[in-house]
Amino acid sequence: CPTISNVLSGFDLNTIMGFTFISDLSKKSRIFPHCGSTSLRKRYHLGVKISDGEKCRIRVGKDWVFWKKGKAFSFFDSMEHEVVNDSDNLRILLIIDVWSDGLPNSIKRCLIENPSILKFGTVG
Repeated sequence: CPTISNVLSGFDLNTIMGFTFISDLSKKSRIFPHCGSTSLRKRYHLGVKISDGEKCRIRVGKDWVFWKKGKAFSFFDSMEHEVVNDSDNLRILLIIDVWSDGLPNSIKRCLIENPSILKFGTVG
């Protein structure tokens, strides 16, 4: 996937606490409100296949955002969010997790070099 690799090369990927993946959501479906596990991860959504305008949307906090093909936006995954696909078509996104803005490189490096530290301070 050279196009996806090219897109990813411009990001400070967080593969310790995050992912990069293709997400599809079936027509007439939803993902109920939830929160990600950490504020150390910022999530980008890039619209790959979006149809029917405002029928495909995500609520982050109190704000609704509508995906557009070829356009991206980001939010902190730890904020409550939910997803709705009221369209008659599949919705496809490229989701990219990056390190949160302003996080010192020393902390990122420490987490990358010592991933076992992540088990401290987690529930479950």
